[in-house]
Amino acid sequence: MIRRLLALVAVSALSAGETTAWPCFRGPNHDGTIAAPGALAGAAPKVLWKAKTSFGFSGVTVVDGLAWTISNLVNVDTVWCFDAVTGKEVWKHSYPCRLSPKYYEGGPSATPSWQDGVLYTLSKDGDLHAFDARTGAVRWMKQVADEVKATRPDWGFSGSPLVLGDLLLLNVGEFGCAIERATGAVRWKSGPKAAGYATPVSGGGGVLLFAHKSLVAVDPATGTLLWQHAWKIGMYEVNAADPLPIGERVFVASGHDFSSAVLAPAAGSVQEVWRSKVLCTTLNAAVHLGGHLYGFGGDRLKCVDAATGSERWAHKGLGQGTLIAVDGTLVILSEKGELVIAAADTTAFKPLIRTQVLGGKCWTAPAFADGRIYCRNADGDVVAVGVK
Repeated sequence: MIRRLLALVAVSALSAGETTAWPCFRGPNHDGTIAAPGALAGAAPKVLWKAKTSFGFSGVTVVDGLAWTISNLVNVDTVWCFDAVTGKEVWKHSYPCRLSPKYYEGGPSATPSWQDGVLYTLSKDGDLHAFDARTGAVRWMKQVADEVKATRPDWGFSGSPLVLGDLLLLNVGEFGCAIERATGAVRWKSGPKAAGYATPVSGGGGVLLFAHKSLVAVDPATGTLLWQHAWKIGMYEVNAADPLPIGERVFVASGHDFSSAVLAPAAGSVQEVWRSKVLCTTLNAAVHLGGHLYGFGGDRLKCVDAATGSERWAHKGLGQGTLIAVDGTLVILSEKGELVIAAADTTAFKPLIRTQVLGGKCWTAPAFADGRIYCRNADGDVVAVGVK
């Protein structure tokens, strides 16, 4: 039921005349994939525009000809809105927030979420805003972490808001919290312990959230804990890659060579179908295509059989990159800013097109809408790459 609701939400995000949109982190399906038939056929990537923001790892959200992202400079967050076609600045809004450069550049990690003309953003410190997406006017704002008495994780709140019906589901608090979209009122909250770093995702019979040392499923309407599966991470205790529902099962992974697994939730309990270090995704989750997982395990791009966990192939040379899938084709951004379009082939890494589009460190996954791929780096350079 919840998966069907999310599908309807994704469809409603597309206005009349809009061919594709990327309304939230990991796209309209919340899994890094988008259906765009023929979008990459005969692709000849060309950088159409460049824009400069500042530090951060927020992704790009694109709907109705507008593109949004978030950055930080000198302990001030800025939400940016650009014309998605030309790159011209449309509006921006700033507020105080810590940069928090801990072993990396720092800045915001969450990506804006769009629904029904409203843009929702969450800062590392727990500042939650609802903007008029076209004008930047603030509809409401609150310090949600203070209100629900949630402990700030070491690297700050990183999960993007999940829109589900009239609610925003946030990974703020031990097992998350729910906020009414229209008013910002708290619908339910959980304990004060620190949350994990991944974005809430519908699946497992409810909504999946990475807690500090476990994966949980909660009832999105009430916050009732449906099940909990221990996931005690090793180095740095970072569980940043979103859980990935695969039918009734869930792929889960954490990086720094910790572990990956496919889980089978049933009747309030969870069984591990398989578990290994085959695909330890550190920052960005894998995508699932045709029964196989494609993602970055450390500095290697891999293809793994989702049913058995067996590795089909591994390719080194792209660093700790990121990827999405457009119409069943892999769109990869290397750690150093090389854009690679590759076939989702189970026998070998088969790049079709390779072109340098950015420099610096690129840990943020691309976005795709209306024949354009949007990429950014840690320093805040944003590019739109046309593929038609």
